Amino acid sequence: MPQRLIVGIDYGTSNSGAAYALFDDSSGDSNTEIEVINDWPHGGSSHYASDKVPSDIAYGADKKPAGFGFDIPHNAQTLQWVKLLLEPDDLRNKSAANASRVWRSYEYLDERHLNKTPVDAVADYLRWLWHIIKAKIERDEADAEIFDTALLTVVLTVPATWSERAKYCMQRAARAAGIPEQSIKLISEPEAAAIFSLKKQAKKGQITKGDCVVVCDAGGGTVDVVAYQVHSQDPLSLDQVTVSKGDFCGSAFIDAEFQNQVKQILGADWNTLDDEIRARIEDEFEYKIKRTYNPSLPKKHSISVNGLEDDEDRDILNGKMKIDDAVLSQAFESVMTPIGTLIDGQIAALKEKGLEDNLKGILLVGGFSGSEYLHTRMREEFPGKNDIKIWRPDKTWTSVVQGAVACEASGSGSVAVVHSRLSGYNYGVPYATDSGKKVKWLVRKGQPVQSNMATEPYGLRIDDQDWLDEDSHCHLLVPLVRSEEDDASDDYGHLVTPHAEIDCRVPTHLRHSKEATLIQERPRKAWHIPATLVLFLDGAVISFKCRIQDEEVGVTNVTYFRESPAEQDLRRTSTLSIPRPSHRADSVISEASSASSRSNSSAGTSMRPALSPSQSSSSSSPRRGFFKPRAGTWLGVPTTIQTKREKKAKEKDKLKKASTSSEKFNKESFVPPEGLPTYERKPSGDRKKQELQPWMVEFPGVF
Repeated sequence: MPQRLIVGIDYGTSNSGAAYALFDDSSGDSNTEIEVINDWPHGGSSHYASDKVPSDIAYGADKKPAGFGFDIPHNAQTLQWVKLLLEPDDLRNKSAANASRVWRSYEYLDERHLNKTPVDAVADYLRWLWHIIKAKIERDEADAEIFDTALLTVVLTVPATWSERAKYCMQRAARAAGIPEQSIKLISEPEAAAIFSLKKQAKKGQITKGDCVVVCDAGGGTVDVVAYQVHSQDPLSLDQVTVSKGDFCGSAFIDAEFQNQVKQILGADWNTLDDEIRARIEDEFEYKIKRTYNPSLPKKHSISVNGLEDDEDRDILNGKMKIDDAVLSQAFESVMTPIGTLIDGQIAALKEKGLEDNLKGILLVGGFSGSEYLHTRMREEFPGKNDIKIWRPDKTWTSVVQGAVACEASGSGSVAVVHSRLSGYNYGVPYATDSGKKVKWLVRKGQPVQSNMATEPYGLRIDDQDWLDEDSHCHLLVPLVRSEEDDASDDYGHLVTPHAEIDCRVPTHLRHSKEATLIQERPRKAWHIPATLVLFLDGAVISFKCRIQDEEVGVTNVTYFRESPAEQDLRRTSTLSIPRPSHRADSVISEASSASSRSNSSAGTSMRPALSPSQSSSSSSPRRGFFKPRAGTWLGVPTTIQTKREKKAKEKDKLKKASTSSEKFNKESFVPPEGLPTYERKPSGDRKKQELQPWMVEFPGVF
């Protein structure tokens, strides 16, 4: 039997880490030691050994990577915090002051500079990281063919608050980096750290069945919090009992605030420091001051300012500047308030569910949790109140990546390490009625979603939909929308946003079953095939499968929508709350075998091209994205798929009507709604190629 190799990768905002374990068989022996990779290329840096490596990447004039991690030229353009750009919704919903810092990297990625997407930049970094990881494991295990012979699983950690679209962007970057597609799995960062760290408390009897723990995953960019309840003590299994929350208040923002304080002290002298001295100041704060600073233990701290004259007023002597406690305290306190607010919110959520008395402790994990300042402040905030403990694992910096490996190994058994999770969003399907647009919610925000979806499916019956005949298969497009509201109504309001489009494809032989009905011969055959679209949870990822007669069949191709930052601003300021995603991310394909209704989904890349803004707002698919009810059922007319000829004919007809009908549109007197983009009108001779104005197209729903 081949060996089993599990690799964990924690791609962080500020720093990244990796760990692995090699098992003699597929069982995942819990006694196998998890090895943390701690020797990273250092170039001319003094960091010869570190459990993590900076997530920074630099590009040269040729737009190719010029350095990674510790080994970055001082004069190179460096991208930082790129991970945060994979979830643009976070930049809109979290601390605006801190989020604005992230756009510096985004601006350098645009077409005027690198002409790369955030996924491209993440892929460049992961490609380098994966090369280092493979070389390290091959060397340590003395086996150059281990990645060819062992059963490989690569577990990537992701923030608990990320959307499905952001998670897929991470998967796409990993695939582009050369990590084998079939080996990739995702796990939420606090979940991995909780399972790895709480086993110690469970063995000591500090937590038992029914007890609750708030996990605070304090990283470099974000701090995420979530509460779990112990489902079983031995083996340890947890239930998520609150919706995870997060904010931009990680340790990287302490770095930024400290630098601002130093700039204020030095004034114009800051600009006279060369890049090497500035980099040394950053290193001294990161590796010597920040991790050990504790206001209750007075200690003199200083930073290098070589080249500046001695100055008694600024405590500069012999190229060193003393740092006052007030400066350090202000830097740390800049993030303490939002962290406290996040934890208070979790405790309040437990209280609403009647679980406040079950709370036994707060578990600090992640790199920032190693800070003595944070640990001290948490003990001050909860000084034994209601016997609440403050726990911190021995290896806070690597608890997440070690947990990723441990969870995958433990998940090989019959007991799931996380029994149930809560949906972080409302997910549903939009449809049209005479009274307006509505949404049929598949799963509500905060609703438990169990790992074993076979026993409790969240499904949507699609008995009355038109499956279009494509000779080789029959398929149906189902739009998916999302809302972050705590109590989302069934109305399609401005807080409901397009999220994805699900293309269900089933074998053509099913059209000959007793349940199938031919309802249209021309221009293309269409069938009614009773089916259920099932939402299920696969680790940290929500997926979809199509079931017919209780068997998983065919393929579900999920295409996620995404928006540019400019379009997000447009939607926020527009007087018309029209969801207009500009283009689509690549697709996720889940395939199920009718012979095994419990098989895992496999991911792939759709060959369907992305839609441009003009295509996505085109009227070639009228009312696309909404279902219209028929008599006796809430679900009716399907999303239509048209041939190129049909689309071209409809576009031509639409353009003709829009340009000639004075009753519907008076181009001389009409003023476009404020905030919407306009297009330059082309001469009449080019009218066939003219793009429609957004305000000339009927409300298109999900594009």
